Amino acid sequence: MVLSKREKYCAVCTVILLAVLVLDRFALTPFLETWQQTRTQKLQLQGKLTRAESLLRRRNVLENKWQEMVRQGVSNNASETESRVLHEVRNWSGNYGLNLSSIKPDHVKGGESQNEIAFLVSGTGNMSSLGQFLYQVEITPLPLRLKDIQISSRQEAADDMSLQVRLSAMHFPTEMKASDPQGGMTAAGGSR
Repeated sequence: MVLSKREKYCAVCTVILLAVLVLDRFALTPFLETWQQTRTQKLQLQGKLTRAESLLRRRNVLENKWQEMVRQGVSNNASETESRVLHEVRNWSGNYGLNLSSIKPDHVKGGESQNEIAFLVSGTGNMSSLGQFLYQVEITPLPLRLKDIQISSRQEAADDMSLQVRLSAMHFPTEMKASDPQGGMTAAGGSR
């Protein structure tokens, strides 16, 4: 069987098209899918690396902050912690014009190695005095944090506000404070 020139041309085109189709199906498409998956994985891994590096930098900052807290504020004695917090709260309220009506400490037992003292602080003052007082609570080196806060206006159209705040202070046993400050950081809900 002799093929004409046109039939030969059609047969060659058909073979070429079949080869391209097979090459696309078994080589090019899998290669492109693998390349796309690899590219996606690379971007995900770069994102994870960036987050890990950020976490390491944050860990260093938090570790320094923790060491500062251990040096300045974290006590192994509940009464010492309570006394320091009460003293500081009274100082802040006096400095910023907040009239305290009550400060009630309440010892809350935490895990095996940590203890928490809660303070319910109530007072009145203007918006500026409340803001300065709350700012001071936030920036203090004492291991103190705001748990609950309630601000209300005492009179309509007047800058006379009432404040109720629940503060939490931590203190740790001597062996934890001295031996492993980062272990204490984990127990207190830190960066680990």
